[in-house]
Amino acid sequence: MDFIDDDPVLLPPNEPAMTDRRAIREWAAPYFEPYDLSEETTDQEVRVGVDWGYIMANWTFTVTPKEGGETVTDDGKSIWLVRRQQDGTWRLSRAIRNSDFPPATSP
Repeated sequence: MDFIDDDPVLLPPNEPAMTDRRAIREWAAPYFEPYDLSEETTDQEVRVGVDWGYIMANWTFTVTPKEGGETVTDDGKSIWLVRRQQDGTWRLSRAIRNSDFPPATSP
């Protein structure tokens, strides 16, 4: 959570927007305990201004259950807006992620 701005907006695929660090932490927490997570990204475009920048990337996200089971892989793309902090570091301020796969359907 150290890389996330104090005023974030996260727009995950097929889910409501999350607009605070606590909500993002609660959303992400269930993935860390039972799964091994891996993400590979390929930056497509990076631009940096004085106080804002963005990163457009393609990614592959892999989730493997620690207790065994099928590994799930998702491919997609994202845009991250980063904001320079007063101490000169950059933090994620806005994020949009989209899977290349269609959403799962319910019977």
